[in-house]
Amino acid sequence: MYPDVVAVCPRPESKATFTREPLIVVEVLSASTFKHDLSQKRRAYQSIPSLKAYLIVDQDEAWVEVTAAKRAAGGRRRWKGSTP
Repeated sequence: MYPDVVAVCPRPESKATFTREPLIVVEVLSASTFKHDLSQKRRAYQSIPSLKAYLIVDQDEAWVEVTAAKRAAGGRRRWKGSTP
């Protein structure tokens, strides 16, 4: 699986396009991928020990969902429009 955006720390020494230890993963939903991104990909990414947050951004609606890692406090939050 390849996310749309991934954040890692520290900065990779090479120009690798794959990491086994992401801190943040971002998926941008589209009509063709949203079911997969909201189910199988979400579960797979949340099983990664290094992951702190999984963000889902809808490209057609004004909302972002942020799911904190189970190890971190916060759970799941959704922002719609310009209201935090």
